[in-house]
Amino acid sequence: LWRSSKRPILISAVFKIVNDVLNFSGPLILEQIVIFVGTPDSPAWLGIVLCVTLFVCQVIQLLSIQVHFHILYRVAMNVESSLLSAVFRKSMIVSTSTLQETSVGEIVNLQSVDAS
Repeated sequence: LWRSSKRPILISAVFKIVNDVLNFSGPLILEQIVIFVGTPDSPAWLGIVLCVTLFVCQVIQLLSIQVHFHILYRVAMNVESSLLSAVFRKSMIVSTSTLQETSVGEIVNLQSVDAS
């Protein structure tokens, strides 16, 4: 499973790292905004730049966490379907003696509940 899902998981990890780094940017930018408001002779363009920077950082943080979760949900669905397929394939090649020991309900339970 790792071989088939390695690339999406690593890409997702990059988006998560971006989110975590930007998580620290908000308080730092807010601190600069407070310093800007407290200094009466600060240029107006600096306040605009700080506000736009805060907004852009928050938007990138939001998008990166959404992409991170989207990729991981897709990987989880692929893993679940692979596991279900493996259980189904195994149930198709079970020997006759094993089929006599287990009921149809146990096999269906393995395929529907235990694999997911």
